[in-house]
Amino acid sequence: MKVHWLVQAAAATIVVTVLQAAFSFLVPASGAGTPGLGGVLASNALTALVLEWLSARLAGTRVTRALTLWLIWGGIQACALVEAVLFDIRIPEGDLPWLYAHALAVSAGVAAFLGLAFRPADVQHAAPRPAWPSWWRVALCDAAYIALYLAAGMLVYPFIREFYEASPMPSMAAVVATQVGRGLVLSGIVLLIVRRLVATRRAAAAAAAAALGILGGVAPLLIANPYLPDAIRYAHLPEVGVSNVLFGLLAGWLLSPPATGAAGAERALAPAAPIG
Repeated sequence: MKVHWLVQAAAATIVVTVLQAAFSFLVPASGAGTPGLGGVLASNALTALVLEWLSARLAGTRVTRALTLWLIWGGIQACALVEAVLFDIRIPEGDLPWLYAHALAVSAGVAAFLGLAFRPADVQHAAPRPAWPSWWRVALCDAAYIALYLAAGMLVYPFIREFYEASPMPSMAAVVATQVGRGLVLSGIVLLIVRRLVATRRAAAAAAAAALGILGGVAPLLIANPYLPDAIRYAHLPEVGVSNVLFGLLAGWLLSPPATGAAGAERALAPAAPIG
C-alpha cells in the first residue's frame, strides 16, 4: 500500500511528540517545564519532514534505513549537547547524561518508526559509491566547520555576552579543540547522508544542509527550555541555523562522490519519491 509523503510526515510528527512525552521520565528535574505547544509542534513538524524526506531516499533495507536515520538525528543531537559541556548554561552536574538519554531514546524510536513502518524506495539501480573520500576533503570540511563556528559566534556574541560571561568562560584553546572534534563528527554524519542517499550530488548536499540546519539548529531552538532564556535562544537560532546550513552545503558537496558517466546517470534517475 502506497502512503503519500505528507501522511508519512504527519504520522512522524505525531510519533515524535508522543515519544517525547513517553520518555519524559528521562528528563531531569532541572530540564522539566511546560514549553509552548506551538513551538513544540512547529519543531516536531520540521524534524519529521526532514527525517521523512531522508528516509524515503536512503538506500538499504528497512532496518539499515532505521539505523542510518538514528545515527543521523541522534548523532546531531549528541554533538549539539557537547556545547553544554563546554559552556556553563546552568545544567546541574549529573543531569546532562539524562538529557543525552532522552534525545537518543526519542531519536531511536522515530527512526525505527520511519525505517520500519514504510516500504523503502526502489534503489536497485543506484550507483555504487566508494566508502571514503580523500583525506584532504575531510580535513577541509573540519577546517570549514571551525571557521564558520567562530565567525557565527563572533557575530552573535554581543547579543549573548552578558548571559555567558556570568559564568566562567572556557579558553579559546578549549573552544577550538572541541570544535575540531565536533567538526569531524558532523563531517562523518554528512558523509553518511551523502553516501547512503539516492540523489544527485546537488540534492545530497542540500539534504545534508537541511539535516544539520534544521535538526541541529532551527528545530531544537524553537522549543523553550529552562536553560536558555528566550532572548538567548532566539539569538542562537539564526547563528546555528545559518552556519550549519552553510557547512552542510559545503561538506555535502565535498564528501559526495561526483556522478560521472553511466553510473552518474543511473544515480540521478533512480527512484527517490516517498512511495510508501
